Amino acid sequence: MIPLVIVEGFLGGAGPFVWGKFEQHLNTSCSETRPVFFASVGPVSSLHDRACELYYQLIGGTVDYGEQHSKAHRHGRYGYKHRNGLYPQWSRDNPLHFFGHSMGGPTIIKLQYLLKQGYFGGRDHPDMILSVTTISSPFRGTAIVYTLGEHIDAAPAVRPWSIGDLIAKAVHIIVYLKPILPQSLDIWHSESRSLSFHEIPFSGFLRELRKSSWATSRDAAPFDVTFMAADEREAKMEGKPNSGTFYRSFAALMQCFDIVETFRMTRCRHYPVDQHSKPSVPEPGVWQTQEVADATHASVVPLWLSTPRQKLFWTEVGDWLRKIDGVEGLRK
Repeated sequence: MIPLVIVEGFLGGAGPFVWGKFEQHLNTSCSETRPVFFASVGPVSSLHDRACELYYQLIGGTVDYGEQHSKAHRHGRYGYKHRNGLYPQWSRDNPLHFFGHSMGGPTIIKLQYLLKQGYFGGRDHPDMILSVTTISSPFRGTAIVYTLGEHIDAAPAVRPWSIGDLIAKAVHIIVYLKPILPQSLDIWHSESRSLSFHEIPFSGFLRELRKSSWATSRDAAPFDVTFMAADEREAKMEGKPNSGTFYRSFAALMQCFDIVETFRMTRCRHYPVDQHSKPSVPEPGVWQTQEVADATHASVVPLWLSTPRQKLFWTEVGDWLRKIDGVEGLRK
């Protein structure tokens, strides 16, 4: 059975500890258990860096962010060394399903764009990603980043002592103390940044606390979810669907139904405006979208509460992936 790779979002990294027992519902009515991999990518890193980290964690080897990218953003070219990949046989003939929550969704799309560009080598192909399922993913940016502290008219600058600035300071403290902290806290993928006390003097650490060269750069998660960054990606057609990939996006809808029904924006081309049924047949090369009513950014995933909604959601996702498996089997 084709494995599923889960990519977490901003400040994610707890993996199965938070996501809980979703797998038993993912595999409902299934004779074979689907393998699930949790990808470890930088919780505050840019989409580019996260995509590179995702690629090398799957196939193995030392993370290579690219010479041009590294020089442009003034950090080291190489990152963490993965001695063994989660799925070293990953190829066009051995594709993977991907599931992204929040910023995990754009990370997967960025990875597919890099595969299409041949960024990692000639053997790669966007068909290596068989399906993309996302929930609460800010493909067009999100206003919350400005609420947290990103300057509306001066991004990637961050307002001093805003929530975003405080998060950046906390990350710098953890990364600076990385050599003496438990391995379980080493989730930041900061190897290319040289920010620990083994790599910079205390005065450099204080400068980073005063103004983070990472958080206030264009090579960090906050900037990549601004509307400006989303427009830049769209101008380059980074999110153009691949004809051999199945796409599905769940949008959490907090407001009530039927207030101003005409202006509801989460609609799928696969069913009429006045019909809110689920698309039942996977179709490659197009986004199939679906609302999750009366839901918040994290009420379905990642925090497992064993609610009927969560069980139903994962059962339905499992059914959807099995349909795609069947289509892939026929294509082969």
